Amino acid sequence: MKSKIAASAFLMTLAISSLASSGAWAYCSEPRAPSCADGYGSFQDEWEFNSCKSDMETYKSEIEDFISCKQREVDEANEAARKAAEEAEDVARRARNAVEQATSDYNDAVRDFNTRASNYTDHP
Repeated sequence: MKSKIAASAFLMTLAISSLASSGAWAYCSEPRAPSCADGYGSFQDEWEFNSCKSDMETYKSEIEDFISCKQREVDEANEAARKAAEEAEDVARRARNAVEQATSDYNDAVRDFNTRASNYTDHP
């Protein structure tokens, strides 16, 4: 049981360090809507309208960049999780193989012992 916990802790550390080194967790700054967007009443003139329209176009671009940044975080996290799962499967496979080998070795030793014991003639 301790080895399973240690293996799990190792895999989590591996996944986290993989994320950290891959550039995931890069800060994605969520933009704020321009203040002109939620003003009251009509625009006072064409300049105010065009200025706010320009700010809204910039905001749209910033939102698209934010979404792309967050999607990269999701993609990188999914990749790190996939790699960690593969590593966990590999650790589990090696552990199962070791258990099977140990069981086989034990059974061979018992069989050899029993063979020798059946040939032993000086029983106390």
